[in-house]
Amino acid sequence: MKLIDILNLLLSIAAGFFGTIWLVMILTNMAIPDENLIVWNSGVFSNFSFIAFCVEITLIAFALLKLIELGIIYLVKKIRNKADELKEKINKDIDFEDGWQKAVGLLIVIFVVFNALLCYFVLVDNTTFTETNIIKRSLINPIGTTYNYSDVLSYDVDDDGCNNAMFVLHMKKGGTIKVGYSDNMGGAGNNYEKTDFDYLVRIDEILQDLKVKKNIKCSPDDFAYYKEQKTNLDILMK
Repeated sequence: MKLIDILNLLLSIAAGFFGTIWLVMILTNMAIPDENLIVWNSGVFSNFSFIAFCVEITLIAFALLKLIELGIIYLVKKIRNKADELKEKINKDIDFEDGWQKAVGLLIVIFVVFNALLCYFVLVDNTTFTETNIIKRSLINPIGTTYNYSDVLSYDVDDDGCNNAMFVLHMKKGGTIKVGYSDNMGGAGNNYEKTDFDYLVRIDEILQDLKVKKNIKCSPDDFAYYKEQKTNLDILMK
């Protein structure tokens, strides 16, 4: 691989990563309310969208960089009176047959539909925890189902397997809702970003005020950073 290709690839990966973060932030700001927000978690399809956006933006960035590279090469060759030679090579390598416009049109339609679906996944596949309720959205229920904290029958405090504390809420009407699970992207409200578990402590306070049963299924030994987060973890596990 040429040095220029390696450089293009590195720049494309950086563009894909940071571009995806920027895009997802815009989409989630549209979907997640700021008012009274404690924390929000994404679903499986939102996680898939993040990866898909990252790959897609990387490929687009790489293609654009290659076009810029080819454009520069073309201009250099033109200056050197080799534009005819380059044109002949391009025409030889690319066969512009009848109907190529339809193929391009089809690719554009596929691109638009695919990205519309990805945006839809990010916008609706999430669960938000506010000071007053829990809203669980899904692909088939974009408006979402709203639960009060009084709808929680009990909740487990556990380790998610990656040294992160998490809650598993068992609902009175059946089913569970997880919060703090590391496999689910998400973000905390502005008032709960000081330490890793501020948002769990707040949810714990709300549930304890409602006398909801708490089941402790982890110990301080499960957390490598227990000393740094001792106060919050002690609150969660008492």
